[in-house]
Amino acid sequence: MSAYSQGIRLDPSNSGAYNNRGIAKDALNQHEEAIKDYDQAIRLDPNYAFAYDNRGNAKNTLKQYEEAIKDCDQAIRLDSNNTFAHCNRGIAKYKLNRFEEARSDLQTALRLAQEVGNEKVTTTITEILRKIDNPETK
Repeated sequence: MSAYSQGIRLDPSNSGAYNNRGIAKDALNQHEEAIKDYDQAIRLDPNYAFAYDNRGNAKNTLKQYEEAIKDCDQAIRLDSNNTFAHCNRGIAKYKLNRFEEARSDLQTALRLAQEVGNEKVTTTITEILRKIDNPETK
């Protein structure tokens, strides 16, 4: 994380450095702090789809599902092929018991993940879809 902080000190307009530092903070379960970095990345580059998606993911972790959906919506508007934004939005909708909407997002994410051969994401999405389709596991 210190490398990203140093990069930000050297170039405070580097939206990627803020986004990447946010990812590092998320990995350390510092989700509120991560959101602040994603906010700054978005202020610097309002078209940064990955920053919206990452912020949505952090909000999912904090159980701020409606806010997560808004961030994922924006990420998808900016990049309709963003696998993770579709997946994160589907997870938020799943957590809100909006199962049909969740299924649609997750099926899109599954198709996108399969197109690029991302087996880890494919497996994760398939497991969530099974939970939607099997009410006993919800």
